[in-house]
Amino acid sequence: MRKLIFLILLLIPITSALQFSPTSLEFNLEKNQISCKKINFEVESQTTIKDVWAQFSSQEWSISNFQTSSQTHRISISYPNEINPNQKEIEVCLSGSKPGSYRGTLVFRQGEVGNSIVQFAVWLKVSISGETNERPIENKTSSSKSSGSSGGSSNNIVWTSQSSTEPSKENFQEINYNFPQNEIKLSSKNTNPLPQQNKLAPSLLLALSMLLIIFLVLLFVKAKR
Repeated sequence: MRKLIFLILLLIPITSALQFSPTSLEFNLEKNQISCKKINFEVESQTTIKDVWAQFSSQEWSISNFQTSSQTHRISISYPNEINPNQKEIEVCLSGSKPGSYRGTLVFRQGEVGNSIVQFAVWLKVSISGETNERPIENKTSSSKSSGSSGGSSNNIVWTSQSSTEPSKENFQEINYNFPQNEIKLSSKNTNPLPQQNKLAPSLLLALSMLLIIFLVLLFVKAKR
């Protein structure tokens, strides 16, 4: 317990002596553009500096997750590898040739106290914009079309675009146009006789019932005589 308290007491002045401003740098660059920013600091002993990067821009801001080098992302970064207490400012210059978003950090390692390492991180947020591969692809397609037309294949292109597609659209429209008309004609033939039959059925039943009543009355009269 005493050793732990002693270690904490040793770390307090060292960590308080580590002061950096700003604690993060943001670079919004064009492709191959160079930008330089300054970091102000106060240290009490010799301090080494190194940069590490995240493999993906979606990774959390954690030094333990940053294990990729700047060369992997085609990023060029320059800074002094070591600083001493007499220095109060350094300049960090950065450029990139691969468009994208990147996360990195500058790790300032001051020294060791027992088994502990005293270090401080300045986060780096980099965004590089530039040309994509869309334009070369368009140039290739346009050149292939122009070469085909110069070779006399332009007629084939016109034939496939007009004769193969437009007739199919016209046939499809004709089918859609005639099909409802046939349905209307069939429905008119099938539905009209049904109401006439329904009207004749009640009249026939009434006539038959009247004849039965008359026949029964006549039989009853004859039976009395």
